[in-house]
Amino acid sequence: MARGYARGATVDMRTLVFIPTYNERGNVEAMHQQIRALGLDVDILFVDDNSPDGTGQLLEEIARRDRRLHVVHRSGKLGIGSAHVDGIAWSYDHGFDVLITMDSDFSHSPSDIVRLLDRQHEAEIVVGSRYMNPGSLPGWNLLRRFLTSMGHALTRGLLRMNEDATGGFRLYNLKAIPRPLWERIGSRGYSFFFESLFVLKANGLSIAEIPIVLPARTYGSSKMSLFEAARSARRVMSLFVRNAVDPGRFRLDGPSSSLAIPPESDGSAALLARFVAIAGGALAIAFAVATPPFEVPDEPAHFFRVVAASEGHFLTVRRGEAYGQDLPRWAVDSAAASLDSIPGNISRKVSPDWLFQRHPSARSITGRVFVEIPKSPRVEKLGYTAASYSLLPYLLPAVAVRAALPLGLSPMGILVMVRLINAGLALAIAALAVRLSGPAAPLIALTATLPMAVLLRSSASADGLTMSVALLATALTIRFECDRSPREVGTFSPAIVSFLICLTKPNLPLALLPLTVSHHHLRRPNAFRLAIVAAVAGGLAVASIWGGDAARAAPGMAAGAASQMSSIASHPAAFLIVLARTWNEYSPRYLAEMIGKFGWLDTYLPGPLIVVAYALLLYSSLVWGPRYTAGRRMLIWAFASAAVLLVVVTLQLTWNAAGNRIVDGVQGRYFLPILPLLLLPMISERFRRTPDRASLVSLCACQSVILLGSLLILIRRFYP
Repeated sequence: MARGYARGATVDMRTLVFIPTYNERGNVEAMHQQIRALGLDVDILFVDDNSPDGTGQLLEEIARRDRRLHVVHRSGKLGIGSAHVDGIAWSYDHGFDVLITMDSDFSHSPSDIVRLLDRQHEAEIVVGSRYMNPGSLPGWNLLRRFLTSMGHALTRGLLRMNEDATGGFRLYNLKAIPRPLWERIGSRGYSFFFESLFVLKANGLSIAEIPIVLPARTYGSSKMSLFEAARSARRVMSLFVRNAVDPGRFRLDGPSSSLAIPPESDGSAALLARFVAIAGGALAIAFAVATPPFEVPDEPAHFFRVVAASEGHFLTVRRGEAYGQDLPRWAVDSAAASLDSIPGNISRKVSPDWLFQRHPSARSITGRVFVEIPKSPRVEKLGYTAASYSLLPYLLPAVAVRAALPLGLSPMGILVMVRLINAGLALAIAALAVRLSGPAAPLIALTATLPMAVLLRSSASADGLTMSVALLATALTIRFECDRSPREVGTFSPAIVSFLICLTKPNLPLALLPLTVSHHHLRRPNAFRLAIVAAVAGGLAVASIWGGDAARAAPGMAAGAASQMSSIASHPAAFLIVLARTWNEYSPRYLAEMIGKFGWLDTYLPGPLIVVAYALLLYSSLVWGPRYTAGRRMLIWAFASAAVLLVVVTLQLTWNAAGNRIVDGVQGRYFLPILPLLLLPMISERFRRTPDRASLVSLCACQSVILLGSLLILIRRFYP
């Protein structure tokens, strides 16, 4: 009961009435007067979101006359739920025992405050309900009634809350509500009301109700939009799913929320996902059409893999002592003609009429060619290389090729179709990764829209899809660690790692291991050690298989995985010198290639664009990202570095002869899927800040300039 309460106080309870405002100048003075007219010994707190109509200035004038009226000014319109979070924190900080929340537009009657206080001894939360008596919404229009009724139906049906969970007229007994409970609430919009009540109820706090009448607003108009209603409905569904998966995650004794994804991060992720989908999609289409046939590194090999899969041929063919692929002549002739005319320097151009005029319809080119290794060094070698790739990334374009052949497309038309299908699939996965990555969304979005990533995505290569899947796996593991209990992390981690082993290159599961194994698993060191051993052994095993197969089919290309591994194990110091020499000689090239390199690996982006791209990546990793402990950061860096090393070792096993002074064949693009993991732990508490729309729009604008500059350079590279 409030101290000095009109009916006589028996308990000394400091009470605060909290009222958020935005453009309520016509209401606040009358609201203050009516609350004071009740004769209650209460303080009043107004939190104003920098109202353009001068509400904040008027409140300051009133505060000079009433020392127990307090005003908090915020920088802008940050959301009704966000205002309640700040008001609740202010209540705890200033030692109040009871908090009453209400609106300033007189839809909540000040006289009902007394009725809330009358019931405070019955429950920890008392809610003013619009659904206990008929006729409680006089003057409301049809749309507002419909939205309110739908909200009540959703919270009752999905969250099993019979109370008025979407209203803001409430009393909280702060002495009975542990402050850390509020950290479990992620919403900052209108969904704060039902999510807060849901979390409090999940922790065993009792709720009482009083009937209230909500007339239409006295001044202004409702701030509840259809967009906000849709977002609230989505939040109800999210709470329902999360509660079904793990009911204990909302309880205070559940998993730690120190890494919980804040709601503003989800809002930023949605904005950045749209940027990836729109800007990345437009540039991917432009790259797919503007890049001449087979001018993307290793594209012929990937195209061969698609064509072979479209015919149901998935494995390397052996004929006598030869290994290779049995391919239709139209695919081989197209690649051979293109490879023969690859420009050796930037002064040689490819004519734009190449795409549609150089080749007849694929249906008119009959016959088959056995692409053998290593007799025709270029085309045949690429044909074999494709046969050793994982099949899964090629299935969808293979189905499309099978369906398109009867249509009479030219070989180059089929190639462009494959490029666009790859671009669409990889882009959808990349956008989903950004949407799920929460505080890491800026870094994931920038990585997904690097020019090299766009070029790979808009080619017949599977590398673009591989990178998008790696980004999705990184985003999922961040999301699982932040939003799931240890049981769910333990369930999903092996599935993610296994999927990556099947779909991508062997270094990726190793790099993702510290993310998929949450900090809860460190309490079980035996399982953690087993996961490390499994990842390392699996990666090396796949690398060995690739190396052995390559050495068998193309003797002389590599010394063989077994002998290479024996050499490394026997002379580890010598191999470390080889690695150091490789990094010293090639690291500038690797760093440049991760941003962009066009043509047949002969045209880099200008230095200023590369510097700006890295500056954006570094800035995003320093300012936005999940909070990690120092030990966790070191663990992620260690595994990401091990993944980089495994890329180099894989190339040593599969591409290099014994005794090479450097590891040849490593390309900077191979490190793109690992790039976010190298930057992710760099978040600095000193520079960390909440993402705002202006900074994110600026980030997207800078990245768009880099992409447009890259497209211009690509066009100038190939066309006079």
